[in-house]
Amino acid sequence: MYGLSDNGPNLNKGFELAGIPRHRDISHTFGSILKSVYDDATDFKELVEQIGKARKWALTDYAVLMPPNMRSLARYMNVYDWIEWAGNILNVYGMLKKDEKLIVGFVPRHASLVDELLEVKDCMESVMETCKRRGLSTETADTCREIIKRKLVVSGNQRMIELGKKMLAYFDTEMKILKPIDKSHVISSDIIESLFGYYKGRKSPDKQAGITCSALVIPLRTVIGTQDSQLDDKIMDNFPTETVNTVARWRKETIGESNLSLRLTTFRKTG
Repeated sequence: MYGLSDNGPNLNKGFELAGIPRHRDISHTFGSILKSVYDDATDFKELVEQIGKARKWALTDYAVLMPPNMRSLARYMNVYDWIEWAGNILNVYGMLKKDEKLIVGFVPRHASLVDELLEVKDCMESVMETCKRRGLSTETADTCREIIKRKLVVSGNQRMIELGKKMLAYFDTEMKILKPIDKSHVISSDIIESLFGYYKGRKSPDKQAGITCSALVIPLRTVIGTQDSQLDDKIMDNFPTETVNTVARWRKETIGESNLSLRLTTFRKTG
């Protein structure tokens, strides 16, 4: 048995208390590694600051050149959208008008950094795609180590080498959890986050509404519609016999009432 987390302290502590070995999600960990190398770099901070200001070009003549939006959370996991935009600006810079060149001039001034980050992006995405598609195994770990060494450690500058060594250290740590009898381990939380995204889209924004009913959808979502599941047939068989009232009664007996339900009942009595 093993666990997988996004490196959140609550999950980490839970796995520790339960005595369960834990893999670090590769996307979140690579984002943290990227931050550790570039967060204090002056050229990187200048480039990111200028791209952030360029987000204000909406409703101007330069809106067509505006960079994409970036989530404030997990910033380093999403920074590559901006870097790819900067790379595209470099590709078309010679075809831009004089005033357009002036407003995006900060990008060619950081051309070497943009090229560096595009190489880092290519390496990280190759490694993550390998692990997300095939899982972590001795074979995939060796493949990823070779990619990192070839694209960063051997041919990169000082920052790229440092980044590559930290990525190699990640695989050294994660491989210690893999036992000889294990074929492979999942080290990406993408599917879990997609499932929770479905849950978050269904739950009420009211904190008093309770989450139990919505949370029950999570395990259900993993089996409905799967080829080897007989649950779909069982659900369809029960449709003619079960009513809304029986479901409501089961919910009240099994789950109980939420604070929101109790609040509505209480204030209804005073009406």
